[in-house]
Amino acid sequence: MLSAGGYVLLAVILGWVIYAELKNIEEQMRLLQVVDDIRQDILEVRRYEKNYLLYHSPEDREEVTEYLDALQKRVEANNRNISSALDSRAAAHLVEQIGIYRTQFQSVVRDMKSPDEDRVSGLRVAGRELHETAEKLALSVRSDVSGTVAMAEKFLGAVFLVAIVVGLFVNIRLAMRIAEPMQKLEAATRKIAEGEFSSSLNITGSDEIASLAYSFEEMERKLQLARTELEQKIQELQGKQDQLVEAEKHASVGILAAGIAHEINNPLTSILTFSHLILEDNQLSAPAANQLKIIISETEKARTIIKQLLYYSREVAVSRRPTVVADLLSKSAAVLCAQGMCAEIEIQENYDRSAATVSADPIQLEQVFVNLIRNAAQAITPPGVIALGTKQLQGRLEVSVRDTGGGISPEALRRLFDPFFTTKPPGEGTGIGLAVSYAIVRKHGGEIIVESIPGSGTTFTVLLPSDG
Repeated sequence: MLSAGGYVLLAVILGWVIYAELKNIEEQMRLLQVVDDIRQDILEVRRYEKNYLLYHSPEDREEVTEYLDALQKRVEANNRNISSALDSRAAAHLVEQIGIYRTQFQSVVRDMKSPDEDRVSGLRVAGRELHETAEKLALSVRSDVSGTVAMAEKFLGAVFLVAIVVGLFVNIRLAMRIAEPMQKLEAATRKIAEGEFSSSLNITGSDEIASLAYSFEEMERKLQLARTELEQKIQELQGKQDQLVEAEKHASVGILAAGIAHEINNPLTSILTFSHLILEDNQLSAPAANQLKIIISETEKARTIIKQLLYYSREVAVSRRPTVVADLLSKSAAVLCAQGMCAEIEIQENYDRSAATVSADPIQLEQVFVNLIRNAAQAITPPGVIALGTKQLQGRLEVSVRDTGGGISPEALRRLFDPFFTTKPPGEGTGIGLAVSYAIVRKHGGEIIVESIPGSGTTFTVLLPSDG
């Protein structure tokens, strides 16, 4: 299959051949004009010859001589063209006949006072032969010109046919060269409109189509990148919106909890006070005293819940100071283990001791860590493992609490930080601890992330701004 350079070379060759044929026709037409001029000169010589023989006029004699000189010069000047068009002896033969005629004419002129009929007859024969030679020469040249023109017509017809065939072939190839990539571009455009950015055009080359394909793939890559960035932004906005909704929900619940806590706290205080006073009466029977102690214990539990509600609902000032989070996390685990919550549970500690300190309220952070570790211990059916760790990130400290418990379902995971929501059995949890922990972390400019797979455990990750 020819390349673009091949088509150009073919066109140049055809053009050169056509030019050569036209030049050949031009040369033959020029030669035909010369032969016609020779023939015309010979006719003029014969005309003045007849006039001289009739009237013996010196002017006619001079005209014959001048035309013979002009005729001989014309033949000698075109000797090469005549010889190449006919044969190598044609011009020489014509010059020889002109010489014979000149000799015959001069002999007749010398004997003009007593003309010899034989010499006059010889002159006329020589003139006739000269004229016949010119006619034959003209006829031969015309025949050559006609043949050349006919051949040129055939050649031009063949060239025209070849041009049509080549043109059709080139057009078909160009159509295929353009149509196939355009179909690929159209298919890729439809896929992009459907949201699929993985199509590849596979169009090679260095022409405009290949350049268009490259630009299209670059546009597709940038569109895919822009779409990815847009999806990330949407996810970020969704996360921010969820945080705002969560914050608004916590604020609303906090206001409600504050009102309820204040209303309930006063009666509980009265119940607890009078219960202690009655318990001090020595006249109480043992069963009554035991029942009163149960009342006091449950009232104390209710007061604890009320205190958590009050803490959750009011803005507690954060007393910040440089805090080593690893020490605080280790201390929280030790406190809970001392209370017997780590039975048959292995505590694995992996702290980044090179991590920067955190500007935080250690009392509040300890409350967060105690809640997280307690929840982890309560989620484990012994034996199990609780893994505690810290890691320094860029500008933030990562704190992780991972357990090998039963995990949390996706439905519960979405409501995990809602106040009063708990996955524990009735009587074992209030649903306030994680809500309070969430509020504390947010006050410290951080966030809590929960990852859980049912049956594979749960990981709480606390991200806090670090000083380093």
